[in-house]
Amino acid sequence: MRSGAAARRARWPFVVGGLVLLLVLAVVAGAALSGDGGDTPPTTTAAPPVVPTLPKGSPGTPKDVEVDDQGTKATITWTDTTKGAGTPGVLVLDEEGNRKATALDDGQTSFVAEDLDPDLGYCFVVSMIFPGAGGAGITNVQSEPACIRGAEIEAPTTTTAKPKATTTTTG
Repeated sequence: MRSGAAARRARWPFVVGGLVLLLVLAVVAGAALSGDGGDTPPTTTAAPPVVPTLPKGSPGTPKDVEVDDQGTKATITWTDTTKGAGTPGVLVLDEEGNRKATALDDGQTSFVAEDLDPDLGYCFVVSMIFPGAGGAGITNVQSEPACIRGAEIEAPTTTTAKPKATTTTTG
């Protein structure tokens, strides 16, 4: 049986994978909700995305991620290598397995994580979401984790999601 710290570290890859899926679903849902605003119900909805793994270091990966630890908050900054073409998001993970994903505005290159427990270690992963090649699907690339207070996680993967359209009927 693993010790408490070892068990928590073993969960990090699953936590990061789950957050990637949540972030992709949030973008897909946002795109679906940004329709024409009319009274016509949508005729298609997105099914859960298929998320295959792509090579690390893909174009668009956020670079130079830095964290300024301020006790109960931390300021995360990075370089946007998409030149504003991507939508950033930040995953905040603590050593107890708690996580929070925040979608940010296009072009944003900093984020303040608030309400942090000064006694816990944290890791921050910056994601950049943008349309896939030729408009096929959504590409999500992630930075290497930037950790504070001794927290550790394995580097996340880069993913692509292609929503499957399903037809719905209204009666």
